[in-house]
Amino acid sequence: GAVGGKGLAMDVEQALRRRIEAETGEPAYFEAPADFPARFCTVGFAGGSESERGTLASALMPVKCWARTRPEARALYDAARGAVESFPDEGDVTACRVESAFRDRDPDSGWVRYQMTVSVEYMQ
Repeated sequence: GAVGGKGLAMDVEQALRRRIEAETGEPAYFEAPADFPARFCTVGFAGGSESERGTLASALMPVKCWARTRPEARALYDAARGAVESFPDEGDVTACRVESAFRDRDPDSGWVRYQMTVSVEYMQ
């Protein structure tokens, strides 16, 4: 199966994006929008494994939580982390964990971002 383009990896991205949006109540995108809402998340795809249909595959996905202030960004990060931790409830997802996390500032906007790198295992 294709991973990283228009194959199943895109479905995993979409499913995690929808889960984060539903559980945080804030918008989630694949890329930061031109006009920032007050708080939002971005979900990316940084790599994964390719496997035969019906076998276990994996994806590494950076999730960034954006806000104007550190307390707002941290609150959104905590809510998004809850969404990530409950992601194995999603159909073919068998495991999901936060591998690492850090905080920085977007150099262009000055907004605070908390980023977590999420490892997802799912049936392909």
